Amino acid sequence: MKRHGMGFLCAASVTLACTTGAGADAPAPGMRSHNSKIKTTDSMMDTAGSMMVGACCFPSTACLDITESECMSQGGEFRAGLSCVKPALGAPGIYALRNHPDNHLTPPEYGMRLDELFDVNPATLDVFSFDFEADGAAMFLEYDGSSIHIFGTAFGGLDIGNVYDPAFSSFVEIDFTYSDVQVVPGDDDLYVVTPSGSDSGTVTWLDTNEVFNIVSQSIPAGFTFRFGNEDDDLGHRGFDGLSGWGWVRLPNPTHLLVVQDWLFTAVGTCPDFPTGACCLDNGTCVIATEMDCIDEGGVYQGSGTTCANVSCPQPGGACCLEDGFCVDATQQACDMAGGLFQGDFTACMIIECPQPIGACCLPTGLCVEATEDDCLVQGGVYQG
Repeated sequence: MKRHGMGFLCAASVTLACTTGAGADAPAPGMRSHNSKIKTTDSMMDTAGSMMVGACCFPSTACLDITESECMSQGGEFRAGLSCVKPALGAPGIYALRNHPDNHLTPPEYGMRLDELFDVNPATLDVFSFDFEADGAAMFLEYDGSSIHIFGTAFGGLDIGNVYDPAFSSFVEIDFTYSDVQVVPGDDDLYVVTPSGSDSGTVTWLDTNEVFNIVSQSIPAGFTFRFGNEDDDLGHRGFDGLSGWGWVRLPNPTHLLVVQDWLFTAVGTCPDFPTGACCLDNGTCVIATEMDCIDEGGVYQGSGTTCANVSCPQPGGACCLEDGFCVDATQQACDMAGGLFQGDFTACMIIECPQPIGACCLPTGLCVEATEDDCLVQGGVYQG
C-alpha cells in the first residue's frame, strides 16, 4: 500500500514555506517553481522594426553599430543592447578588418593585393588579391602601443575578372608585424616610417602550406604603412572610418608593374554576451550567457551574478519516511526528516516505500511481527 503524506514537510523541523504575492518569484528552500523555466528579459524580446542601434556581428567577428534592419540586410547577427568593442584611435586594442570599398578591382573585393604571388602567365601580369570578408575569413589588426600586428585568415587567389580562378585560389594565413609605430605629427593617425625591408611577415597558401615571405616597402612619401582616417579625419579614399594602407613586396617580383599592398578598413569586434549565474534543473549553478542558460533548460539569474552569491533551487524527489509514508521533498529536507531519498525527479506515485514492522495480534492469540498490511491480511490487529 502506497502512502502519500500530505503536509508532513510543513512541520517546524522542515522549512518548506509556500509563498504568494510579492514574494512568489523566489522558490522556498526544497521547492521548485515549475513555471520559471524561461525567464524573459527585454534583451530577448523581438525588436523587429526598431530603429535602435546595437552590435551587428559578422562571421569574421567584425562588428558594426547599426540598426537591426540594417544588420539583417547585410547578413549579420544583431545583438540588441550591446555595442561593438572598438578602441579609440591611438589606444592599444584590436580591430576586425574588412575590404576597402575603393580598391579599383572589385569584384572580387579585397583587403590585400599581392600580384605575381604565383607566376601563372609569364607574359602578363597575374593579379592576386585576398578577400577579408569571405565566408571563413577572419582578419585582425592589433596595436600594442609600439607595434602593429596584422594577422588572420583570408580567401583569394588569381583575379580573372569577377571571380578567382578555381585553379589558383585558396584560403591563406597572413601574419605581418610592423615595429616602431609612431603617431603622425599633428594628427592621431598611426604610421611606420622605416626603410624598406625593416618589417616582415608571411602569407601561407593553405591548400599546399606553401609559405611566402613578404617585407615592408617604403614610398616617396616616406612611410610604409598608415592606419587612421587621414589628416582631415574624413577618411581614406572615400571611406569615412578607419583604414589601413601600405606597401609590401615579395623578395623577387617577376613583373615590373606589380601592386603589392594593403588596403582595408577597420571596425570593432563583436562584444561577448554578458554572463551570469545559471541554475540548472539538477540544482547546480554554472556561469553562462542568458541564451546558453535557457538552451540548457536553466533559469538565468541575471548578468553579472555569480554562483557564490546565488542559491539555486534543489530538485525534489520521493522521500520514504520511517512510518512508510512517501512525500515529495528535496534531499536535504528528506534527510532532515530522517527519511530515505529515492533520487532527483522520482515521484511517490511510482515509489513503493518500505513499510514499518510492528506487533500483530492474530485471532489465535499469537503475536507476530509484520507490516500493517500483512497483519490485516491475516485477520490480525496491528499494534503499531
